[in-house]
Amino acid sequence: MTEVVSFEMQDEAEYARAVQAMESGDDTAKTKVAFFKLSGRGGAGVDVEGAVALLEERSLEGDGDAMWMLGLCCLYGMGAEKDIRKAFSLFRQSRETGNVVGKFLLRGPDSGPGHLTRNVRLDWGL
Repeated sequence: MTEVVSFEMQDEAEYARAVQAMESGDDTAKTKVAFFKLSGRGGAGVDVEGAVALLEERSLEGDGDAMWMLGLCCLYGMGAEKDIRKAFSLFRQSRETGNVVGKFLLRGPDSGPGHLTRNVRLDWGL
């Protein structure tokens, strides 16, 4: 018989591996732990401030994923001051690392508010 593994069980195992890797000194695991803390998945519980602290650290270290996630936190004021300029700066930096999400969030070389996805423009009244 095939064992059925739920997404929750997969998330819990992945979160546990990420925490263990982070505690063992793997700095790249901090971004994954931050994702789980932002979403509350994997049994992490929602810890937005803790997630933002990890994302700020990883952004300074050049992690493109951390940059766009922190950018969204700044855009919406989740655990960070709501600041559209900082959000755009982080999206641009993420895009410059070659990150595909950073590229998606900002389209074109001189992207500004008009180049964000429709939902973000509507949220900001742009």
